[in-house]
Amino acid sequence: FIRINNAISLCAGLAVIAIYLIHRKKWQNLFENILFGFLGLLSVTLPVFLYFFSKHALRDMLYGVFAYNLKYAAAWSHKSFGIKDMLVRFLPIAVSYLILFIHMLRRHQVDLLDGMMLCIVTANAIMLWSSNIFLHYYIIFVPVWMLILILYAEFWHIPELLAALAVLAFYVHYDIPLVSGIKNAQNAPDQFAYAAAIPEDEKDPAMVLYATPAVYLNSGLIPCSRFAAYHFAHFPVDPAMKEEFLNDMRTRQPKWIVYLSGYEGIITEVRDMLDADYEKAAEEYGIAYYRRK
Repeated sequence: FIRINNAISLCAGLAVIAIYLIHRKKWQNLFENILFGFLGLLSVTLPVFLYFFSKHALRDMLYGVFAYNLKYAAAWSHKSFGIKDMLVRFLPIAVSYLILFIHMLRRHQVDLLDGMMLCIVTANAIMLWSSNIFLHYYIIFVPVWMLILILYAEFWHIPELLAALAVLAFYVHYDIPLVSGIKNAQNAPDQFAYAAAIPEDEKDPAMVLYATPAVYLNSGLIPCSRFAAYHFAHFPVDPAMKEEFLNDMRTRQPKWIVYLSGYEGIITEVRDMLDADYEKAAEEYGIAYYRRK
């Protein structure tokens, strides 16, 4: 329910099992799997549904998990990349295919487990190709990659071992600059010190636009709308979100509006509010602070 595409590997594996059972005409086994699979799914989904129903938010949950995600994926989840960025994203998938093919060539056969793993890797490849814009999407392949290594990369099989080590070496080399930047990040000045210093009675309500939502956690600011962050991603996908957000801004009249400096004109309605009712109080580390007059 947090990220429904996490289920792609399970769905692909179950599809292979279902096809196998149908091919072997093992109908009782198939129906038992369907029945207990449904009961297992129900045991997970029913508490979630009941919780959101009790909070009068079932419709919002269903929209956020399913309908909105489909809109989002269609509108803003795929782009073209250069060779290095493609390697960062798809090298484990490519090497998974290589390890599988070496294994099948060595044995001169394809068993049920091999077919299942091929289907799982392919399903992940298709999913991640269609939604490839963010690196964290690829976390769904990590358990698949580990399973490939456990099943097929025995230490005495040199080709598989070398392929796995090549992937490891690539990511170690790629991640060294990221790790070396941790020390610099720890010593960086507090980007939201000004926000944290705002008097407590002025922190609710507030609104942060086009800046990281970490400002809320690090300052105690309370957003005046449930659409508190990532407006640039959500509003183009669903204009109704923007309408509700603007209504919240007008009715609740946040005491502070915090903006990524230079981006104030993107949402024209908010820019008009700034011009009419707010004055710029400070700008620090690229973040502009506007206080209601």
